[in-house]
Amino acid sequence: MPLPLETHYTYKDYLSWVTEERYELFDGVAVLQARPSLLHQTVSGNIFFALRSFLDGKPCRAFQEIEVLLPSTANQKADDVNTVYIPDITVVCDADKLHPQYCLGAPDVVFEILSPSTARADRIVKLNAYQRAGVREYWLVSPLEETVQIFTLEAGTFRASDIFTPGMTATSCALPGFSLDVSKIFR
Repeated sequence: MPLPLETHYTYKDYLSWVTEERYELFDGVAVLQARPSLLHQTVSGNIFFALRSFLDGKPCRAFQEIEVLLPSTANQKADDVNTVYIPDITVVCDADKLHPQYCLGAPDVVFEILSPSTARADRIVKLNAYQRAGVREYWLVSPLEETVQIFTLEAGTFRASDIFTPGMTATSCALPGFSLDVSKIFR
């Protein structure tokens, strides 16, 4: 069922949609998201498994496809938020940000697995939104190129790492002690 022809949506609207389609909100605009391919799911699963093992017994928690609401003001209520992303993998260390359905505010780490239909938005729109929101670290993982690039927040601005390829190890600054053998991500 198609969405009504509104030009600006909030999370409250988003919750009312009865559809099998998967959407995100980019500053109030509904953006249809393609279903992930098998390769995409394999790469996401490999990263998630490593993260879950690393975080066992630690206060941070990893989630696959949790709704992340990025408020535009400090006291904005969830219903009024107009930026809602569903990252492939999210790490949240502040339990106060977690609600039964979503994370309200910037997660600590976000992983996006690039696909041809999402790469531009992930590399530009989401990167800028996550930077503004204060996400401490943003991983862009490209299954087609077999690369990983990490953006670390420093003084409010993302600093890009080198590009990691198979045979190299990508290391997190936001999660001290967490690193991934890039070869294992793409197996």
